[in-house]
Amino acid sequence: MRVWAFRKVQKSSTLNRGNFEKACRVGEPLEQHNKIAFADQYRLLHDTRFHFIFPIPIQNLEHETPLFGFTEDVLEIITTLRKILLLPQHPHEIAAKREMVMAYRMSGETYHLRSIPLVGLPYLFFDDRTPLICFVTNKNTSSTICQYQKSIPFPILHISTTKLHSAIPVSELGLGHLCKHFESIRDFFRKQGNSKTIDLLNQVDLRNRKWKFKRLPFQRIQNLHVLPNQLVLESFGFRFNGETPINCYTDENYIQAIVNSADAISHEREIVLQRRIPKPPPFTLILTAPSFYRHVYGSIKVPEGELKPAIQFFKAVIRQKHYHLRVTGSDLREFVQNNPAREALVSYQNEIEAYSLCVAMKAANQFAPVLRVPPAVNQLHPYLDSIGRCVRGNSPHVEFKQNKLMRKLKHELTEIIPRDFQYRLDQPSNRIKIISDAPLEWIPLRGLPLMLRCETSRIPTTPGNLLFEQCASGGDFTVSSKLLQRILVVRSYTSDDPLKDLLPTALRCVSTDKLQITSCEVKDEDEFIQAFHSFPAGIVIFDGHGARPVAGRPGEILLNDKRVDVWKLRHKLLSIPPVVFLSSCDTHAMDGTHASVANSFLLLGARTVVGTVLPINARSAAIFVARLLFRLNEYLPIVTNRLDSVVRWSSIMAGLQRMAYVTELREFLQRRNVFKPSKEEEKAMAIALNWPVVQGLSDWYERGLTLIANASNMKLADLAKLVEEHFNLPESCKYIQLGNPDQILIVSNQANESLIKNLEGCFK
Repeated sequence: MRVWAFRKVQKSSTLNRGNFEKACRVGEPLEQHNKIAFADQYRLLHDTRFHFIFPIPIQNLEHETPLFGFTEDVLEIITTLRKILLLPQHPHEIAAKREMVMAYRMSGETYHLRSIPLVGLPYLFFDDRTPLICFVTNKNTSSTICQYQKSIPFPILHISTTKLHSAIPVSELGLGHLCKHFESIRDFFRKQGNSKTIDLLNQVDLRNRKWKFKRLPFQRIQNLHVLPNQLVLESFGFRFNGETPINCYTDENYIQAIVNSADAISHEREIVLQRRIPKPPPFTLILTAPSFYRHVYGSIKVPEGELKPAIQFFKAVIRQKHYHLRVTGSDLREFVQNNPAREALVSYQNEIEAYSLCVAMKAANQFAPVLRVPPAVNQLHPYLDSIGRCVRGNSPHVEFKQNKLMRKLKHELTEIIPRDFQYRLDQPSNRIKIISDAPLEWIPLRGLPLMLRCETSRIPTTPGNLLFEQCASGGDFTVSSKLLQRILVVRSYTSDDPLKDLLPTALRCVSTDKLQITSCEVKDEDEFIQAFHSFPAGIVIFDGHGARPVAGRPGEILLNDKRVDVWKLRHKLLSIPPVVFLSSCDTHAMDGTHASVANSFLLLGARTVVGTVLPINARSAAIFVARLLFRLNEYLPIVTNRLDSVVRWSSIMAGLQRMAYVTELREFLQRRNVFKPSKEEEKAMAIALNWPVVQGLSDWYERGLTLIANASNMKLADLAKLVEEHFNLPESCKYIQLGNPDQILIVSNQANESLIKNLEGCFK
């Protein structure tokens, strides 16, 4: 359990963390050797999980894979997940009942898989707070770790993809190795007389696992489309009724195989949820599609000569719309017989397997089902480009045009997403983790986009190294409500910008007396960096202008009208709060590339980033931020302190978006003269529309429509049709949650200790 409550930190500790971060980002050792504990760097208490650490040497980005952008060492290290995900993540899991382990995983206590730049290891040391350390190495890192482990004052488990006398081969790794390592650690600390660590380790009853294999009523499918679900089931002792290749000529066979395995996981989750689990699940389902780098979807000319088959194969892959790759038998033979084409085929298989294992890692972490949608969702770029051009244009009919374009996009999504998937998405209290670059948040479900019907957050699939890092991020990041009430607002406008006073004006209209807000006006990169380092905030809000990535340029923010690439500040910008809110245009543009401002902040260490997929209205954006701060000021203390409950950051944002949506909907219908309330009636209507959202009711939208229909004497069906046809792109839906907002668990300051004790005792 990781707790990050705001506290005063010794200056030397802060400097040590900065040295580690700087060494990792600069890519070379620094002169100073001030060290920081692994537990402090990753904000861990006494944590007796198995910590799987993947040391990554400096990567050559010129040699990254062409579709996802995995670098060589990351691609190789991901293959070890096939073994690691079948093992327990905590010694408690070895002897615990299967249902208890499921509850533990579902509530957010998961694997601790951590990739660490090799150059940063000299700045880390390991102590008794994290006694079960497992290094996973390859040919490029194994010898370094063999030397480095001598500096660790207790035994470690060395696992490697290369043959080494002092390391366990990944192919032979099993439960017995973890048990033996645990016993050696316990014996070591017993001899050292470390009573606190021994007390923790002695709580583990290291008996043989007594799980009886559960036989599933369907066969194991030899296909990567169902690999995530199958790995999840296998890791919990389920066995398939035989094994078979898939009939790859129809999508229905793929859909059925995915649904069978996903439903098996969902069935077990329902049994567990009938009992009380320690915390609300971070998410209930993963929705994914293997999106490639945006630039590869452009037009491709097929040359003559030896490279022709390879380019033809590459073209078939990126234009794929169905689960199976539709190529003729003669083309396939040519691909296999041609050396460049064969290399392209192997490269594609390696990349798509790495992507599948990353998704499996996220699913196994939370024992969650996975629905992999057809790759046709990656062929929607023409629609996204049209929407982007329309919103950025100056047409007097922009509202009419963007509604028309959004209806087309939603229609295409409805046609692509299998009906069996839509039914499983549209379930009460669903929390959806999207792993894709496609705009799956816009899938329409009974009149609402998925982002409003359910809580959603997205992990981008490109670049591949970011995908691996975000999927490996396991376990809750527990923060006190006090920390998230420390807000840093970084603003940058020119002196004559008419928008510069909108946010201060909006903030004066809401109560923020319980918040500690520091606002910084910045004009250049140095002031921007200084602002981040000046105040230990839980949330940073950037209020300014943004620019999407175009013509080979990355996404940028504007500081005093000067374009700045945030990623280029990585050597200096060493302190990033867990939550970054970008109140700027196009910070993760739907028609842009992976090189977005939001992705840059994720790479710099933010737990979650609220990004914008299109240009946003400045007045609406200011009100949206003001409502967020009001929600943190009023709603958060009630939930965490008065009700002594816990809430996830993803729920805070989802509730905010829904309330902003009903406000926009009411204003839209008033402009349409659907109803004309008085000021008192308008105020009462606003409260009535928001109340079902505050209560967390799944039918908040239907209740709102019924309320408006009754107030306007308009038939409910006619009102729903009007909204569906003319209200498709509200400002509130231009924001998406990126990264892992569902892992940020907010508790009261007094709840930390009791919550930890509750979790530690859940296996007893």
